Amino acid sequence: MADQRSGGIAYCDETWSPAIGCSPVSDGCKSCWAKRQAARMCGPGKPYEGLVRDGEWTGKTRLVEHVLDAPLRWRRPRTILVASMGDLFHESRSECDIHAVFDVMARAQRHTFLILTKRADRMRRFCRRLSFIGPKELPHLTEPSCWLSPIGDRTAVPLPNVRLGVSVEDQPSADARISLLLQTPAASWWVSVEPMLGPVDLKPWLPRRCGCPEQYTGRDCPACHGTGRIRLVGESLLDHVVVGGESGPHARPCDVAWIRDVVRQCREARVPCLVKQLGAHPHWQHGDREVCGARLSVRGGESGDWSRSRVLRDRAGADPAEWPADLRVREIPR
Repeated sequence: MADQRSGGIAYCDETWSPAIGCSPVSDGCKSCWAKRQAARMCGPGKPYEGLVRDGEWTGKTRLVEHVLDAPLRWRRPRTILVASMGDLFHESRSECDIHAVFDVMARAQRHTFLILTKRADRMRRFCRRLSFIGPKELPHLTEPSCWLSPIGDRTAVPLPNVRLGVSVEDQPSADARISLLLQTPAASWWVSVEPMLGPVDLKPWLPRRCGCPEQYTGRDCPACHGTGRIRLVGESLLDHVVVGGESGPHARPCDVAWIRDVVRQCREARVPCLVKQLGAHPHWQHGDREVCGARLSVRGGESGDWSRSRVLRDRAGADPAEWPADLRVREIPR
């Protein structure tokens, strides 16, 4: 657990890791932040013993029972990122462990929980089998649950305080994971495009612009009720997008034009967007000159692919004061 209010992850107040451990599934896992943190605490008797070896995840996972009920003790409502030190839907994690985490979220209705996974198919299958309708005893908790009940193939009832999301790094991963996400019962869907390793087109999963006639203003429009966007009946669309470049000692370059394009897509669809960081190696093309407090170097040679590199004071490129003004976007859904 870590308080995020003084810096840290920009889109949450707290992290909560009752489920730890992971293994790589795609190119976005190569410089995993959580893996680097766990490697520092993987010795005998340490929290991540057996989960990391030689700097890499072993594929083993663990439920940390002594932090499982922590959100039930937090009285101030918070936005909580779940399982930041692993993937809640890892293939080696038992369904009982996932049930235990969902049970706590169900009973801590004052908080908003954010879940990210790269294993969108398992999340979809798990959530389709759940309903929050009756008592069920879970061995990990000191008191009985009153929410979770498996319901077979019937329609699941999503928790109103849980936002489900997937992490993507490029267009192929977005195509594979976002469609599965939007088939998953949830009160809200979101995507983290981080680390961004290539351009990503999110338009197929974003709301279309409202075609309101000019005479309609505010909430008068019968199509969009003042939101400025159309969501067709039965249509699942993204509610929030986070985007950022890669950080860490072996971070790969991120073209700022890719981030700028995601911001533009979200603005046109009127979907909240949050730029988390530009990454350790942000690159600009010749036209982008407004970069605060950065050192400029010329790179790329004849190819022209990476013609301008800015070395920012913040090693992760996470200080908005160093960014061009149009990228200082930190929107969070209400």
